[in-house]
Amino acid sequence: MSLFYSLRPLLTPFTPTLIYPSHHLPKPKSPFIPYGFNISMQESQEIIAHKESSQTNTPKAIIIFVGGFCDTIMRAVYREFIAFNETSCIKLYVSFKCQKLFSLWLPTLANMGLPIFIIAHSWGASNLNKALQTHIADNIHLHYLLTLDPVGYNTPRTRPLGIRMWENIYISHKAQYLRRPNVMALLGHAWNHIDVSDYNASLSKPAHHASINQMINASHFYQELTKIIKS
Repeated sequence: MSLFYSLRPLLTPFTPTLIYPSHHLPKPKSPFIPYGFNISMQESQEIIAHKESSQTNTPKAIIIFVGGFCDTIMRAVYREFIAFNETSCIKLYVSFKCQKLFSLWLPTLANMGLPIFIIAHSWGASNLNKALQTHIADNIHLHYLLTLDPVGYNTPRTRPLGIRMWENIYISHKAQYLRRPNVMALLGHAWNHIDVSDYNASLSKPAHHASINQMINASHFYQELTKIIKS
């Protein structure tokens, strides 16, 4: 990656990273960059090219992976995005700076008529929630939302409209297991249990704030997706 692309995330701190199949989805109206600190332009293009070549002509769902703070460096959620290869689904990756992007783009994606699944981690979940708490919730329907150990200064007290099913998986022992990811979650004001979600489950040591795969597997994400694929 050139020096320009390496430094551009620093020069555009409020512009999210977005990796998506442009042949299948409309382009967002808000700015984005198709790479990140530790995600090269070539890598993102290769991922999308591979996905588009294997994509079925009649997709069944849109799956959105939303990273937490520094995920384009640590690649915790990004690794799950890469590993997800269900050919009947359109997959996207968005970094945590996603509030404006989702506010402008989610209604457009909803108009495609496909079930939307969102997996959002840490601060990315908080920024997604901020977008969903605005008027855009009147124009979207999320089939499934999975929040993974979200953090932020305002734990949701009201449920955004249009969410069919909301699951929340969190790490219960962060203060007793002071690994770096857990410390970051504590500094970020972890939400832990969310009263307005449909389902809460917690994981304990050795799982930690960046244990994305373990948290997804503790949810009903794959069961819900299988229902859609087989319908």
